[in-house]
Amino acid sequence: MSAEKYVELLLKYKGQVTALICVLVATLCFIGGRLSVHIPPKAVVCEAEIKTVDKLFAQIKEAEKKHIVELRKCHDDEAKECQKRIVKAVNDFSAKKPSLDCRICKAMKPQCEKKGLWK
Repeated sequence: MSAEKYVELLLKYKGQVTALICVLVATLCFIGGRLSVHIPPKAVVCEAEIKTVDKLFAQIKEAEKKHIVELRKCHDDEAKECQKRIVKAVNDFSAKKPSLDCRICKAMKPQCEKKGLWK
């Protein structure tokens, strides 16, 4: 095609060609702007805040570990005290339990039969 035909096509579609050129220029300006600006990474910009957050999370984990240790120690102490009370109660009961012999059972038989406890 000759140069005259290209000129005729450009004049015929001048609105579309102008819009296309504007879009291309805007895209080039956008890309050039993005490449010309240097933005440091988040780790550099927020360094102090990241250190503070890490330190606080470490403190929380340490407090949780201490609390778990305290809970286990408390539970173990309570279990030991409970075992001591159980042993004491069993010993007290065995010391105070009535000693039944045949004579006492024979005397209690009529009362138990009336209550329906004797089989």
